[in-house]
Amino acid sequence: MMSPAAWRTTAKLSLTQLFAWGVLYYTFAVCMPFMHAELGWSEARLSLGFSLALLLSGLAAPQVGGWIDRRGSRGVMVGGVLVGSLGVAVWSISQSLPQYLAAWALIGVAMATTLYEPAFATVIHTHPGESRRAIIWITLVGALAATLFMPASEALFRVFGWRPGLQIMALGLAIAAVPASAALPRPTGASETGGRAVEPVSARPRSFWILGAVLMLANAVAVAVTTHAVAFLMHHGQSVQAAAGIVGLTGLAKLAGRLVMAGGRLPAAAILQGTLLLQGITLVLPLVLPSVTALVAMVLVFGATSGAHTILRPVLVVETFGTARFGKNNGVLQLITTVAKSTAPLGVGFAAGWVGYDGAWMGLALLACTSSGLLFLLPRPVSKRAPTR
Repeated sequence: MMSPAAWRTTAKLSLTQLFAWGVLYYTFAVCMPFMHAELGWSEARLSLGFSLALLLSGLAAPQVGGWIDRRGSRGVMVGGVLVGSLGVAVWSISQSLPQYLAAWALIGVAMATTLYEPAFATVIHTHPGESRRAIIWITLVGALAATLFMPASEALFRVFGWRPGLQIMALGLAIAAVPASAALPRPTGASETGGRAVEPVSARPRSFWILGAVLMLANAVAVAVTTHAVAFLMHHGQSVQAAAGIVGLTGLAKLAGRLVMAGGRLPAAAILQGTLLLQGITLVLPLVLPSVTALVAMVLVFGATSGAHTILRPVLVVETFGTARFGKNNGVLQLITTVAKSTAPLGVGFAAGWVGYDGAWMGLALLACTSSGLLFLLPRPVSKRAPTR
């Protein structure tokens, strides 16, 4: 069980994650068809904004992580929520491509300072001995973001229009997440919290590059599928409302995947390897057996495995490189994955126009299987615990 202080920190971070993921990340996939209908912009042009945000988020990750290592996350996350709310508000009034890209530049900065990575660094520094359990709870709540916000945003856009809908969501983000972020604790040392030190299994640059390559491909697939899932389901005969509802099941699937991870005992690298292979197989399923059942199965399995990945990623970083300078190490790995993450939505947008969504989905399946194979090259992490002080 976690201490009361750790529970309080976890609750504040969980609320912030729920609104930040829901508004800054998942809303885009639902908004894209509405913007396309009104503005006539192509999927590739619309995806350019989301890709820019991911690029800027990755570029800022090492600096944000280093700041949190030194000074804590309170100021970073409060500022990030405010910038994100402003970015969504600018998005809602965008009439031209430069204005649209400016909005997503602000959202990219907000992503770097509000989403999972700053939250993970917060609990690892403030409650190091309880960080793994805290991460599981934070991601369990975060998993609900897709389930709650994708259908909710679709309803807002359908009833009020996508512009007023975005404005409502920007206001909701600020009202919910600013107070929670402002109440976060300052970091304390492991010795003050009874935390456990974790010795790294590897400090070699080769391990950094291998893990970076795995995360780069895995994140590219995850971002591309999330961004284009609604459009893919519409390509397979679903209405925008039905597609948003089906893709919204991702949140419940992620919740299930993280619950399974909470009781898991296998090494993190082995679980990551198996789930990436399963993702590759699942993405091909609707192409081989086209049906609503196959589409729902794809969403559920992909969601469950992606949910597990969210927990596995920080665990692998800690087990491989230790807890010292977690924010910086994790930020550098985020930077390594930036190019693939930021270009994946745009790449799938172009691929869909060139070879169709089915061909693009085959390419994503191949990337998932490749990332699984690369994990054979990574030394198996083994945690070593120092005596509790």
